[in-house]
Parts: sequence; C-alpha cells; structure tokens
Amino acid sequence: MTQRRKLLAKTFALVTMVSLSACSNQQLSTESSNQPKLEDLTVISKEQFGNRSFSVLYNPDTMELYTFLKYNGNDEGQLASMHNADGTPMLFSLEEK
Repeated sequence: MTQRRKLLAKTFALVTMVSLSACSNQQLSTESSNQPKLEDLTVISKEQFGNRSFSVLYNPDTMELYTFLKYNGNDEGQLASMHNADGTPMLFSLEEK
C-alpha cells in the first residue's frame, strides 16, 4: 500500500470516529429540576406585546420571582427564575419601597 493510500485510510478513519462520537444521544436540559409547575405560581402582572405574552409570577411558598414568555399559537412557554446581581434568587415583597 502506498503512503498516499495509508494517509487517506487514516484520515477516513479519523473523520469517521469524530463523526460517530458527535452523534451520541445526550440529554441536555436547560430546565432546573426544582422549578415549580406553572399552575403553582401566582401571577403579578401580564402584558401582551404583539404575538407574545409576558408574565411575572411568584411562588407563594418561597416568594421567588419568575418570568414566563409565551408566543400566541404555541401551547408551550418558557419559565425562568429571576436573580439579583449577586446571583441570589429575586424575592417578591408586598412592601412598598
């Protein structure tokens, strides 16, 4: 076998291995497992912006604040917790500041 064929075979084997390793079945989750269900949260405000609705909610048990973004015509939305600048969860307060 010539040098050129050996190089071609090695290159093909390397490309095949890299391609197969990139196709592994990985479960990537952006949702936190401790996020509450949407029906357990209380709505503070809800606004409509074009084809999107934006809500601010809080958990009555922990008083943590959440945002919920939903596109009209879509059954699902995105729930995200709100955080302070130092990374701690933002809490809902009934007191006026």
